[in-house]
Amino acid sequence: MQLPFRFIILSCIGLLAPATGFSQSLAPMLPGGLQPSSAMTPEAPRAKPARVVNRIAATVNGRPITSSEVSFRLMPIGAQLATQYPRQGAEFNRQLAAAKKAIINDLIDRELVLSEFDSKGAQLKDSYVDQEISRTIRENFNGNRDRFLESLRLSNMTIRNFREVTKRNMVVMAMRASKYDQDIPPTPDEINREYQETKMKFRDITKDHIQFKKIFIPMLGDEHDSTPDVQLKLAELVAQEIRSGKSSFEEMAKTYSKDGMAENGGVWPMKERSELSPEFAAIIFDTPENQLVGPLIEPTGFTIAVPLKKNLAPAPPLSKIKDEIDAQVRSKRSNERYKQWIERLRNKAIIKTYI
Repeated sequence: MQLPFRFIILSCIGLLAPATGFSQSLAPMLPGGLQPSSAMTPEAPRAKPARVVNRIAATVNGRPITSSEVSFRLMPIGAQLATQYPRQGAEFNRQLAAAKKAIINDLIDRELVLSEFDSKGAQLKDSYVDQEISRTIRENFNGNRDRFLESLRLSNMTIRNFREVTKRNMVVMAMRASKYDQDIPPTPDEINREYQETKMKFRDITKDHIQFKKIFIPMLGDEHDSTPDVQLKLAELVAQEIRSGKSSFEEMAKTYSKDGMAENGGVWPMKERSELSPEFAAIIFDTPENQLVGPLIEPTGFTIAVPLKKNLAPAPPLSKIKDEIDAQVRSKRSNERYKQWIERLRNKAIIKTYI
């Protein structure tokens, strides 16, 4: 059976032993008469998770970066990868490890900047921090505050801790701007070009809508010997039948899908993004229209889906985000110098990583 996602994340950041995959032995035949591939073999039983403690992920000139902060930043990325790769495997591990490394490097850079500018101090209004936290909930958790709070809990982080982390990140941005963004102001053409290229990033993604068709295969089937392993193999074979053109999506949905839209060939009505799980939404909105994706793992089963039509929320007018667009243009201009400055700070600093 699939490991709990919390175990996967904690394993990846070095708190637990490596995660394993499915362990149930295979039945000789899958439901509906589809035969399993000979390449599909059971894996070793998973280890019991150890007690979770908050550790130090790295230090920068003695300033600690906690594993809970790394875990919280990694969780949305890992949740999407766990959905996309039900068997986990080499590509899952590669992408998750790369994400962890990038997060730790980003946090190290943050501490270097804070260290360098500590003597100057920086004050931010609480309302600015509130706005940034709201943006995080909207973009990373589909606007679901309860899911955000649950992620904090699983990462061993309090809302107070998160507010402090957010404030420090914003201070770093302000300090970077004060040091490098005093060049000649961007021209109107530069502003307009940047707006056209990036405006959709500023939309309220919770208002996106999508229509899709979906086959849902539950974690446990009707047969007495059904297991999550057997059900995943069934989902893989169903997806393979559709991709090969041997069967249509509609036929497979009517035969194997176990949700309210099965008799409709798996076609769902238009849904708002906020009605979907963040992991499924991130994948289905990134998939081109009419392209099959899956099987994906969800809490109660496996999903094969095809996006049919997307209605994305409108971008805000330039007048509402001109300051952000201005900052982006200035940041692009100064990015190379900023990297060189960070490299000089790294060369002078004492940096230790532990995970």
